[in-house]
Amino acid sequence: MRASNRSTPDFILEKVAPVFNQKGYVATSLTDITNATGLTKGAVYCNFENKEELAKKAFIKNAEQVLLPLGKLIRAENNSPSKLKAITNYYRHFKYNLTLNGGCPILNTCIDAKNNNDELFIMAKAAMNNILDSIEKVLANGIRFQQIKPDTNVKTFSHMMYAAIEGAVFMSMVNDNNEYLKSVADYLDQLIDSIAIEELK
Repeated sequence: MRASNRSTPDFILEKVAPVFNQKGYVATSLTDITNATGLTKGAVYCNFENKEELAKKAFIKNAEQVLLPLGKLIRAENNSPSKLKAITNYYRHFKYNLTLNGGCPILNTCIDAKNNNDELFIMAKAAMNNILDSIEKVLANGIRFQQIKPDTNVKTFSHMMYAAIEGAVFMSMVNDNNEYLKSVADYLDQLIDSIAIEELK
């Protein structure tokens, strides 16, 4: 199997990234990697120093498929309540829209790598905090520009919002049912309305 017009490293990552997300760092074997790519061990490790490097780059690729479209949706809105609802709407359809197999790569990798791979865990934690920081920034700017009620506790609301979303992602994936995400997203929208300045609801 050849990489066609893509570079060989890109080809390998495209094939292997979903495997790492499905099986986790520890459980993904060299056989899994060679089966996914159709390449030999030598061909794989000619392009990547070792499994560690391959896992890190696969995680970056997987995480970008979550973070990049989410960031684009947030930036497209012109006020804080709408930006927050862009987040809930993204996750409302997350299970069905996600092209990766195996669920949220950030959640999966945080759990899988916490006690198995310190460097990969740090990367996954940073990606998680990237989303949390984005929510906090939207809320803080909303208060600053009089779009969010000034007595809103930015940290408490952002922590609750993201924790509820990731919990719903987990439950939806475990039960193969998107209703958990839809229910949580609908409820969060009500909470967003409750802290939004009246004319922006």
